[in-house]
Amino acid sequence: MESFNLSEDRKTMYAYDTSLRKIVKYDVSSFLKDSLKSEVIQVNYDSLPQAEVPTIIYDMLSLKDSNFLVKANHKGLRFGLLKDGKVTQLYNSFSDCVNTNDDEEVWSVFCSNTKTKLRPDRTKMLNATYLGGVLELFDLDDNCSLSLAKILYIYEPKYGIAEGVIPKYVVFNETTQIGRSFTCHWSDNPITIGWSLIKHTSMAGFFSKKQ
Repeated sequence: MESFNLSEDRKTMYAYDTSLRKIVKYDVSSFLKDSLKSEVIQVNYDSLPQAEVPTIIYDMLSLKDSNFLVKANHKGLRFGLLKDGKVTQLYNSFSDCVNTNDDEEVWSVFCSNTKTKLRPDRTKMLNATYLGGVLELFDLDDNCSLSLAKILYIYEPKYGIAEGVIPKYVVFNETTQIGRSFTCHWSDNPITIGWSLIKHTSMAGFFSKKQ
């Protein structure tokens, strides 16, 4: 499983099982009482966009009104919305900071092994790459529309390519700065992001501008 995430009211915990392609819903109060209750949320994968590159769903994060933010792997579906069991496109753009003309490499840098955090009130989202250090801050409106508000470049993503993998999958090599840990503290102003890398002791980036 990619991660666990809480609902807006913090009463429900969700996890997306990538191997079985299902969302599992847990009742937090039952977990605290050692009587964990869960149920499976069905997803209609036939609603995924048709593309030459196989669609990989990395995670589904809880939004408002039982909707989910979908993290996928290509321009046909980078970030999507799961509503009423069907997936639709929300956002399909990628930064041009990756030094390549190969779309699949760009998609892999920004989609695989990234960390994505939602503000508790579901009005903002932060996405951080694993290779190099690229932080993207997005706005989320009441209709779950997603728009890029700010982008911060820490290190250029440098990488190797895994052999025999379809679609292409980027991996670290001797030139790579790898994101080791990622923390995000949401407050009214500013949003503080702690970011440490394997080749450096630590560093922090700050979105100090009022959002």
